This record gives sequence, C-alpha cells and structure tokens, in this order.
Amino acid sequence: MPNLTGVSHDVSEAARALANAVVVVTHDATRVGYTTGPDVQAYVRANDAPIVAAGSALAAAVRRDIAAAARCAMAVIDARKACAETRTTVENAAAALADAQDVHREASGAYSRAYDNLQNLQDALYLMATEVT
Repeated sequence: MPNLTGVSHDVSEAARALANAVVVVTHDATRVGYTTGPDVQAYVRANDAPIVAAGSALAAAVRRDIAAAARCAMAVIDARKACAETRTTVENAAAALADAQDVHREASGAYSRAYDNLQNLQDALYLMATEVT
C-alpha cells in the first residue's frame, strides 16, 4: 500500500490495517476453496468482522485528525486576531516613536542654538574683558 501523505501516522496505519484485513479475509476465502467472484464476495460478507473493526479504527483515526485540524485552524484564527490587535499597538507605538524622534530633534536643535549663543556670549564677554584691561 502506498504511503499516505497529509494525514497522521494513526490514519496511515489504520488505512494500512484496513487494507491488510481485506487482503487476509479475501485470501482466506480463496484458501478454503472459493474461486469465483460471487463466492469470494459472499465469504467476505459473512466474515467481515476484521474488516469492520479495521474500518471503525480508521474512522476513529480520521475523526481525530479532523478534530486536530479544526483545533489547528482555530489556533491560526486566534493567532491572526492577536496579530491584528498587536498591529494596532505596534502602529501606535511607531507613531509615538516618530513623535518622540521629532521632539528629540527639536530639543537637540534648541540645545545646539543655546550652546552657540552661550559660546557667542562667552566670546563677547572675553572681548569686553580684554578691552577693559
């Protein structure tokens, strides 16, 4: 039986068990002497307990896979919602950071101007002091 992709190991193994059960019951039919299609089918129908059990196990494994996929899908939906909520917070934080950078630039410019003015005042005081002496 080819490997199944996109399903859990449990589903793959249950499918393999179902296929094996069908082969075993069919082989048993030919081993006891049934050789025609209708005879083999009748034997399989009369002795289908292993096939039914394997089919039930496969159905249960598929249900578990579907439930796991649904939980995964819900987790993805929740993550997307959280991302959307976080996006707003990040956008607001980015805007606040841009505003803070603008304030910092203005403060830096004011500091530079004040320093230049202080330098000019110091130079003027120095000149005045040298003229007095």
